[in-house]
Amino acid sequence: MCAVFAQDYQPEKVFTVVVKDSTTADVLLWRDKSGRPAYFSSLLQTGVCTDGLCYPVDITIYWDLLGKFSDYKPSEGHPLTKFDHIVFTRNDHARLHEILADGNSLLRDYKPEDMIDTSVKVFSAKVDAVTGATSKTFAESIVPGAVYTVYTLWHFVHDEIPGRIISYIQNHLDDNLIRQFLWGKPDYQIYVLEHLPKDKQALYRQALINLLTDKDTFVPHYALIRLPATIWSDPAGQEAILQKFPGTQRTVQNALLEKFRGQKLSQPALKQLVSYIPQMDKFQLSKVLFILQNNDISGLKKQLTVAADQLPAAVAEQKKQLLHLTKN
Repeated sequence: MCAVFAQDYQPEKVFTVVVKDSTTADVLLWRDKSGRPAYFSSLLQTGVCTDGLCYPVDITIYWDLLGKFSDYKPSEGHPLTKFDHIVFTRNDHARLHEILADGNSLLRDYKPEDMIDTSVKVFSAKVDAVTGATSKTFAESIVPGAVYTVYTLWHFVHDEIPGRIISYIQNHLDDNLIRQFLWGKPDYQIYVLEHLPKDKQALYRQALINLLTDKDTFVPHYALIRLPATIWSDPAGQEAILQKFPGTQRTVQNALLEKFRGQKLSQPALKQLVSYIPQMDKFQLSKVLFILQNNDISGLKKQLTVAADQLPAAVAEQKKQLLHLTKN
């Protein structure tokens, strides 16, 4: 169940949290062999209930660099257990992983006592004790027979530590980490795009342009927003963006065309734009018509004619308007 975390990574303690009023837990940042931050972890050793029907937990929790739960690993010889010390099954672990990954769980707003139906008694087979059954209201939010364990782990995962991790990252967002995040997973890319200082946008211009072709739904649009305003009137910037145009999603293409409205494009940029005409839909062609009408296309009329002739009958009106431009 647990993800493999590199054994040769180097940890450093970055902060300590207090758990259940008295227990403390150190949060470690692990760096790879190149010194780049990789993930956070913390070893939690604490009791989870007071009726003697469950063992204390001894478990390491892992978070990514934005405080998002990644995985967990019980310490050797300390398996997670349920009511009456029954060891978690494979399905129990799978369910717990889903619960811990859900930051909006009902566990956020309730106490363990709220999740126990005291009208239904469950008797222990191992100790002289009795407890209530789990309320059906919370059946989807816990592992059956492990209310206290799941509750303790969920709050450890989500309460204080994610915010502390985010604060740490914000305070250490240097150029090395910016570059690492720009080429990381979508969550990292979006985070750094949201927090990229305005005075750094020009420095990372090419990286932002490269992200326009990212396959994630949101990353290209965040990158588009962070491109410096001067790029749309800069010939080199125009050409660099239009080189990426065929590899971008349709919604990104539409946004790019909208950005070029009213701009004077360089001849190489216009040539690139015209070459993409045969693959455009009627809405994009309407945007391109506006751009071409406001630029000098005298040296591109032959290319424009060839491109327009390749358009299907479904865009006959736009084809007619494009060919009309070649006659002026």
